[in-house]
Amino acid sequence: RIYALGAARGSNVVTNDEIAGPIDSSDEWIRQRTGVITRVRAPQDQSLMDLAVEASKEAIEASGIDPAEI
Repeated sequence: RIYALGAARGSNVVTNDEIAGPIDSSDEWIRQRTGVITRVRAPQDQSLMDLAVEASKEAIEASGIDPAEI
């Protein structure tokens, strides 16, 4: 049974302008075709495991279940 969900994401905001140059595109082109204005990425010192732990803690807290019961 699923009682709650948790989510985590990186803290580095990347704009369309930052990625448009290397792919020979523009902010406008990306925005019109995808609707994406910014995206976030994890910094180099943050691993997938760090994000998983953060999301897990959020889900456990939202569930109201004592972590010792898991």
